Amino acid sequence: MVDIWEEKLLMLGVYDSGALVASLTGNVNGDAMTFKFLTYGVYVDTGVGYLYAGHGGDIPFLDDAYRFEHDLDVPRKVGPAWGGGYTSGKPRQKKPWFNQKFFSSQMKLKADLQRIVGDAFVGIVRTIEDSSRKSRATRPYGIEI
Repeated sequence: MVDIWEEKLLMLGVYDSGALVASLTGNVNGDAMTFKFLTYGVYVDTGVGYLYAGHGGDIPFLDDAYRFEHDLDVPRKVGPAWGGGYTSGKPRQKKPWFNQKFFSSQMKLKADLQRIVGDAFVGIVRTIEDSSRKSRATRPYGIEI
């Protein structure tokens, strides 16, 4: 999963300082899998800035009329006066690196787990049936219970 995420981030051009890619870790402890990455990676995935609290999915600053009215459609200086950079004047774009791949991996794991549990259940039922047949065959006088 970590390798898939790294490839997706690099393919989408999500590599400013390299901190997000460097933060990706995965660990398997017995039956549990854990993945970690910097929190702002979720904001990259959804196309909003860090610490942005959404409005139920309606993000006003992505609307063309709102951007024009508030002069967000022109490049402008950001950061400290002595440094920083310039915005492009274009709205942020979603860079879906996390959710889709993670969801598809979860669905694959779910299918594998269903198969494994199903096979185990069939094995248990067959064992019960076999022991039931053997016990019926060894009872005296042909009495079945």
